Amino acid sequence: MAIDPSSETAAMAGVARRVRFRRLFGGALLVTLVALLTPATAVLAFKMWVASWLPWAALADSADPAAHTDKILHFGLFLLLGALAARGWPHPRGRVVAWLGLFLLGCLTEWLQQFVPGRGASVFDLAADVAGASLGLWRLRAERSSGASDVV
Repeated sequence: MAIDPSSETAAMAGVARRVRFRRLFGGALLVTLVALLTPATAVLAFKMWVASWLPWAALADSADPAAHTDKILHFGLFLLLGALAARGWPHPRGRVVAWLGLFLLGCLTEWLQQFVPGRGASVFDLAADVAGASLGLWRLRAERSSGASDVV
């Protein structure tokens, strides 16, 4: 039986794409750990530094910089991790393992935050983690089943 060179090339491209997304996932995982385990004073200083570069920086002075922005951060980081995991491990079993791993990562980071100065564990942060990871993994699953493009 002859092997079709075009299908072999497509398979190699698929493997290369998965490896690329797995590397991106590793980088995003590192950024997530740093963001979630940094002391609160450093996080606040970083937020204010970023706000100083924005055109609406004056609003940042009057706003409470700690009010619920951590939930948005948790959701966004885990949404990114979920989407990258879905691309890096596209098979159904890979997505289940990725979801379980991201759930455990959320539990671990919340537990560790109680030991970080100015931070604390929150079930609402964990809920944001789970929601972000679930949406990231589910969104990609819906795209694949509808035959949508393989671009993130």
